[in-house]
Amino acid sequence: MSAVQVAAQHEGQAPFEPWVARLAPMRPSPLELMGQPGPAASARSGSRTAVFDGVLYNRGELERLLGVQPGTSDAELVLRAYERFGADVLRHVKGIFALALWNADERSGLLAHDPLGSYPFFYAENGDELLISTSIDALLTCDGVSGEVDRAVLADHLCHRWPDRERTYFEAVKRIPPCHAVVIEPSGRRLWRYWDPAPPGEPMDWVAEDELERFGELFDQAVNRCLGLGPAAIYLSGGFDSVSVAAVAADNCRTQGLQAPLALSVAFPHPDCNEEPIQRGVARELGIDQLMLNLDDAVRPTGLLQASCALQAGRSAPMLSYFAPPYLQLAEDARARGYNAVLTGGGGDEWLCVTPLLAADLIRAGDVRGLVRHAKSMQRSFNLPWWTVWRNALWVFGLRQLVGATVGSALRRVAPARLEAHRRRAAEAPVLDWVAPDPELRDEMTRRNLDAWPERPKDGWYRHDLRNGLDHAVTAMEMEEFFENARLTGVRTLCPYMDPDLVDFLYRVPPELLDKGGRAKGLVRHELARRFPELGFDRQKKLTAVSYSRGVVLEQGERAWQGSGGAPTLAELGVIDQKAFEQELQAIVSGRRDRVFHVSDVLNLEAWTRSRI
Repeated sequence: MSAVQVAAQHEGQAPFEPWVARLAPMRPSPLELMGQPGPAASARSGSRTAVFDGVLYNRGELERLLGVQPGTSDAELVLRAYERFGADVLRHVKGIFALALWNADERSGLLAHDPLGSYPFFYAENGDELLISTSIDALLTCDGVSGEVDRAVLADHLCHRWPDRERTYFEAVKRIPPCHAVVIEPSGRRLWRYWDPAPPGEPMDWVAEDELERFGELFDQAVNRCLGLGPAAIYLSGGFDSVSVAAVAADNCRTQGLQAPLALSVAFPHPDCNEEPIQRGVARELGIDQLMLNLDDAVRPTGLLQASCALQAGRSAPMLSYFAPPYLQLAEDARARGYNAVLTGGGGDEWLCVTPLLAADLIRAGDVRGLVRHAKSMQRSFNLPWWTVWRNALWVFGLRQLVGATVGSALRRVAPARLEAHRRRAAEAPVLDWVAPDPELRDEMTRRNLDAWPERPKDGWYRHDLRNGLDHAVTAMEMEEFFENARLTGVRTLCPYMDPDLVDFLYRVPPELLDKGGRAKGLVRHELARRFPELGFDRQKKLTAVSYSRGVVLEQGERAWQGSGGAPTLAELGVIDQKAFEQELQAIVSGRRDRVFHVSDVLNLEAWTRSRI
């Protein structure tokens, strides 16, 4: 389907206004929207009700399949599909959406969103009612829903741990994770995984080399689906992911007569991460307009850390990156020029790259040639010293994984108590000295992390890490942040590389084909090198902003800490020991400690928590 066809189906889509619906699982009462429905719509047929918010990609297919007339509302179309297919309806609905389906007579139903969570979905209990919404804040305004923050989630956030993917930063509100639905039955409710590119324990349906041409078709479809939702800008860095999106988007807009995309670029003032020549070169070659914003200019006069803290206030969750200020400013500039969507290369690193844990599988299989090929590809593709690459391949992501699994299996058989003690020590180890001074809170953190302790990979470390890319709480949180940004700016953030049909394909491309040509991202590298021969994509290595980020924290951290008045809110909650952290801060800025990013973590979390208490 072309972008023009998608646009015709979804002309006049409502904005991302929050809404709340409720149902009573223990009573034969209907599912109903409360107050202003915003963009959500409902449909009813007998005892069955559907609430739908989002975009259907396959409306025409569903209309033909169900024998309904064009123009049927999305909610009614989904309800008809539910009547026909029951819970299997989720296999037949394609798009980005949140939906609720309820049969009041049978007291059964489904709560689900699109497989990768482009539309977030949350729920909270209020007595015998279940309240559902795409907005955490909308749920918190409901009578009976507590706004108390979850201290253990806050403390684990500072340790970069999110053990429970269903938990949000509020005690009363849970999320439905990507790939999952909540099934409601008279006996209760349960979480059900309804989308899985490669179920554990089943043979992997690997993509053959002669099937790789499907990548271009699916990528084109994914970009078209995004373009169909209105004039689109593109966050254009100098990396493969966003450049590949920009190239396909520019071509498709030109051939389909759509408004040309607008390139939105941030110039980083550090040589290690400055991609401005490539950003300008790509925009010039594609013949598209470009807004280039210097990062330092975007955060004057306060600096990046304080500008990031200012953005935390009032959001439903702490922002994951403190680089958000310039990108949100660019989104607002794009909106002022008539663009209502921004495409990103998000997901490219996850699905175009080979996870380094492949090394463990290669060592276990005795595949020396494969291990050498994998390490050389990493060496050609990333700015890492050769000895770091080989240490990672042989030990960090290789033998250490095998040794740990072997020792764990042995202890499970002969000394389960020692294994349990080892796991407890490992669960406690990442908790920093100044985090969770309250023993009760520390115990809760340990308990949650033990409950989420990963089992030994049954299908190998490579497949296990791929699955983690779908299941990790941060994956959901990133999509939720994009969705909330859309509410704030009026501009959707869309990720073609997170399109389920494309992810399903890339998930099953073997590592040697992902690294085709001996370098990472081989599926797009060759085409971009051909398209932009002067920009060096054939030999480009991954750039990171680590050096720049460290410099920002060392330069601005102490000033931002003093300007914010410290972290009294986190201290009062027992999430940090403020005096101990101040000692840590002094050790960091003086160069005696290397944990510089703890400073930005605490500053941003304090700014968020202060706005919610």
